[in-house]
Amino acid sequence: MLAAGSAFPTSKLKDGSVAGDEARKESVSSVPRVGNIRSTLHITRHERRYAMVQKPNSKKDRSIDDPSRQLVQVEPTREEFDHQTFAAVPPPLIFLGALVVGVALNIARPLAILPNGRIGDVLGLAAALGSAAIAFWAFRTMVRAGEHPDPSVRTRKIVEEGPFSRTRNPIYLSFALFDLGVALLMNNLWILLALVPLMLYVDRGIVRREERSLEQQFGDEYLDYKQSVRRWI
Repeated sequence: MLAAGSAFPTSKLKDGSVAGDEARKESVSSVPRVGNIRSTLHITRHERRYAMVQKPNSKKDRSIDDPSRQLVQVEPTREEFDHQTFAAVPPPLIFLGALVVGVALNIARPLAILPNGRIGDVLGLAAALGSAAIAFWAFRTMVRAGEHPDPSVRTRKIVEEGPFSRTRNPIYLSFALFDLGVALLMNNLWILLALVPLMLYVDRGIVRREERSLEQQFGDEYLDYKQSVRRWI
């Protein structure tokens, strides 16, 4: 038979006691609390919180005071960790942009650097060849040290050999020297004028941010390198 309002069957024992809801409740209460019941509740609450994070458009998730909300910290992926960006545009394109601007302005209003173009040709050719030599030397040194020349790839080792023993930024310096060579070869003052604010941006907006990142990553090792080698020349 069933007791009123109970889902458990009841039966009379020989001593007249009733075995039903009460007996069942006692048997349930005697089960350790660390069993399946609490585990199920814990999982349910965890899944509920997880669902709220995964479904930000739900009405319940919009409540700021909801105590079941969790702040989820997303770890960076390996690809995100290995790449760092300090410039909105790749540096080679920035220096190329200075050339384009200088040439366009020179077409509109020509401005010469030297009255004698032959001197400019010699100096410009020397600057362009020197730029190529420095860039090749720097790239080769970095590759031998196991580093990637791309500045967006995270540095794993401080390279102090080759041109990096004389300047901390030989690649940027080679780009600037190349623009100078083109300006002299074209006898174009506008390129030189465009190069001035460009170098200020590279120095303040890119190089110094890279240096702060390297200081945080390598600590005293990079600070010692900074003290022994100049930023530019």
